[in-house]
This record gives sequence, structure tokens and C-alpha cells, in this order.
Amino acid sequence: MASVEIGDKKFWIEYLIKVKRKRKVFNGDDVKVILEKEEVEDVEFWGVYEYGEVARAALRLIEELFHEGKSRDEVLEYIQKYYGMKESDAKELLDFAEWYLFNG
Repeated sequence: MASVEIGDKKFWIEYLIKVKRKRKVFNGDDVKVILEKEEVEDVEFWGVYEYGEVARAALRLIEELFHEGKSRDEVLEYIQKYYGMKESDAKELLDFAEWYLFNG
């Protein structure tokens, strides 16, 4: 997932990038060189969600993780994997959730 701003609205886009890996191995007398290259084969868009919709679901999940005694770093890592987010997007979501849960 990734967050996107269009005008004054925020959305989350759920997508999958299919990658083809190519590997070439060159052997010399005393040297072995491995070259790897990744090529994007396809991009699938699974859905577009309003920011609030994802945020509400994430808030429930994050609150549950904190109640289980997980640290901030553990929660950040979990939501990155669970939602398939880049660290910066997951951190933005976690910052909002902490503000909402603990200051709201």
C-alpha cells in the first residue's frame, strides 16, 4: 500500500508489483561474477481506499498491538508487513494512530 494525495484528499492505493529476476553468472580463472537484474513484469491495482477508511482499520489493529505490550518499533514493523507499506508510509500512519489513541 502507498499513500497518495490528490488535491486536499488522501487515499491509500493497494497494489502488487510483479518482478522478474534475471541472473547471469560469469566464471573466470579466479573470479566468479554474478549479475542480477530485476524487471517489472506487471502492476496490479487491487483497490483505492479513502484515507479515513484505512486509518480506522489500522487504528483498531495498532491499539490491539499496543495492548498486547508490543513496542513502537515492533508495531511499526508489523504494520509495514501487514499492509505491505514502505517504512515512511507506515511511520506516518503510526504517528497519526499514536496521536489519536493517546491524545484524542
